[in-house]
Amino acid sequence: MNFGHGSTWALLYLLSEWVIRLVMLVVVPVRRSPEAAKGWLLLGFFLPWPALGLYLLIGRPTYPRWRRDRAARFSAVLRSSAAPVATDAQISLPVPASFVQATTLIQSLGHLPPLSGNRVELLADYVGAIDTLVADIDAAQHHVHLLYFIFADDKTGQRSWRLSRAQPKEA
Repeated sequence: MNFGHGSTWALLYLLSEWVIRLVMLVVVPVRRSPEAAKGWLLLGFFLPWPALGLYLLIGRPTYPRWRRDRAARFSAVLRSSAAPVATDAQISLPVPASFVQATTLIQSLGHLPPLSGNRVELLADYVGAIDTLVADIDAAQHHVHLLYFIFADDKTGQRSWRLSRAQPKEA
């Protein structure tokens, strides 16, 4: 078989398209929502070369310099504030083998050791959860640190919002 010069170029073009498709399968899903990844991958599978050009122009998920700098400062602050806690109340309980990987990850990401005196209570009822939260705040003897993100804009959520705006009570 004698392939002409045009056939060689066509084969190289076809191979290059498949290389782009395969590389995009690995690169695109990193740090991206499933919807965005699906869009990039669809474009890459149907139009590999235009998708590659567009991806190189606007598609790379990099954070701006100010955000990277802020994250680096935050990590340093977190480590310095964890130092006194680590020596004060750190516990060394045996961790079940099935949880070793999770506890290692949590400690690495949060820079905080496991501490004693913690408890977890799962509250499935929204109104009951807010009532428990309000009761725990009312029972506090010294101070309360609370970080809460999701409130519905309803009667119960409005109550919790008013609570968060209330003046601190005297001890």
